[in-house]
Amino acid sequence: MLSPIRLESSSKPVPSMSLALLLIAHGSRRPAANADLARLADVVRQTDEAEETIVEIGYLELTGPTIPEGFARCVEQGATTVRIVPYFLSMGVHMQEDLTEICSELRERYPNVRIQVRKPLGLHPKVIDVVLERSGLQPADAREPERAASDADAADAGDAKPQVA
Repeated sequence: MLSPIRLESSSKPVPSMSLALLLIAHGSRRPAANADLARLADVVRQTDEAEETIVEIGYLELTGPTIPEGFARCVEQGATTVRIVPYFLSMGVHMQEDLTEICSELRERYPNVRIQVRKPLGLHPKVIDVVLERSGLQPADAREPERAASDADAADAGDAKPQVA
């Protein structure tokens, strides 16, 4: 039986460019749904905090790159530490079982690469703020007025199809 993954929440200093973030998500048959993770990776790459950090993506299933493929891309670019950052809400089966198995295989394949698995998004206060904002119970963040306006427009559109705001 595989030992469960150990989630790490502290950030120990890692030399520049030897650190990689591997953003992971479930994956979808809908390309537009998968594009969110790619956009997130682009935004993270452009931050000052990630200026000298390798940032790649990987999906659990249904599309590529897979998590092992994304991990390999990190290593090919010189990563000696890969922080796997789940774009998941909770510690469900995918996090507890599937990711544990994948990490075990990656540790075998890359014994000299340190693997750190971060916590899922969960009940982080910022996630709660987003839920309150999207539900209309809290004002939209003043830093994103165009997005708040487009969210409100989508919610008020009244299409026959359900709108996701």
